[in-house]
Amino acid sequence: MSTPSHQPIDPSPSNLSPNTAPRGVLLCGIVAVFGFIAYQGPSLWDEINALLRERSAARQSAVVGYVGISPNPSAALPPGNWFRIEGPHVRLWAGWHAEQGHRWFTIEPDDLDRNLLSESVGRDLFQGINQPLAEVGGGPISARIPGHHEVEAMRIDGRHCAYPVIVLDKVLVINDEVDGKPLLILHTKPPATGSSVFETVLDGQRLQMGFAGYFYNDEPLLYDRSSEGLWVEQEEGLVSLSGPNRGRILKRLGRMQRFRWDDWSQQHTDGRVVVGSDRPLLSAAL
Repeated sequence: MSTPSHQPIDPSPSNLSPNTAPRGVLLCGIVAVFGFIAYQGPSLWDEINALLRERSAARQSAVVGYVGISPNPSAALPPGNWFRIEGPHVRLWAGWHAEQGHRWFTIEPDDLDRNLLSESVGRDLFQGINQPLAEVGGGPISARIPGHHEVEAMRIDGRHCAYPVIVLDKVLVINDEVDGKPLLILHTKPPATGSSVFETVLDGQRLQMGFAGYFYNDEPLLYDRSSEGLWVEQEEGLVSLSGPNRGRILKRLGRMQRFRWDDWSQQHTDGRVVVGSDRPLLSAAL
């Protein structure tokens, strides 16, 4: 009885039937891809850069949502005698009121040097903040502040506080309170080193300031909202020029420094940032 013969298995590649493209075809494909990149690369790069620029522009123009910081322009013009002498006093135009008509600051003849006084741009054109809105440790408004935006900041009694430059530019004056301590923030534009921070308690009474509508020796002239005495920043501090506190000085606690928002916020995750004013009758300004 004969034994059936078996064909040995040939392990050579011919029996594996690989589905492999010829090497030449692969090389042609690679050359074609690189050729396309070399030909279209510059235009593709231009399109990418254009998209990046559009993205950057969109971020820069995005609405942050700072509340109640809009200017308060008035169409009222000062009368021709906006600085006039009435008996022993001088009357300085203080704007127009819908019910009261023209309003006036009353000062003494030697309180101000008229040559140092600008023409009025409008009382409270820059609407100083009396009731700040602040977020501590983040919030819906501060989360929208672009990283490249600038803030002015300082440490106040252990609390790191920041004020967006956009807000300062629009309101000029912030009557703030940090952990129960009343403060006055007065925006100072470059080339000054930074906005000033003043204590605002005098003889146990807190003073709140507004913009009088004038610049005195190129510094914003402020008025005390209770007595309407006039104040201006000088080297020694915030000096009263008129009214019941004439000659008194509010001490400058320091000047703030400027930072990029992303740098400051990353370093002070529990920091406090003022994001607007509590003015329920006003719409958001930015």
